[in-house]
Amino acid sequence: MGEGIPWRRWMEVGLGLMGLSPGEFWRMSLAEWTACHDGFLERHGQRAKSPLTRPELEELMRRFPDKEEQKP
Repeated sequence: MGEGIPWRRWMEVGLGLMGLSPGEFWRMSLAEWTACHDGFLERHGQRAKSPLTRPELEELMRRFPDKEEQKP
């Protein structure tokens, strides 16, 4: 099972880096938070790159194949 929502980190980013008030932060829906966070990253030139294409993934898999586990 996942680790859940990283509330502390989201608060550090929202309150500390983005300058949201606690009330603004806690009133946001998940969709609003995601859009706000994405806009913040874009404004600061750190927008996440788009996912790899299938050919890019296949090239990486060809260049760096998984190693087979050593069996005892």
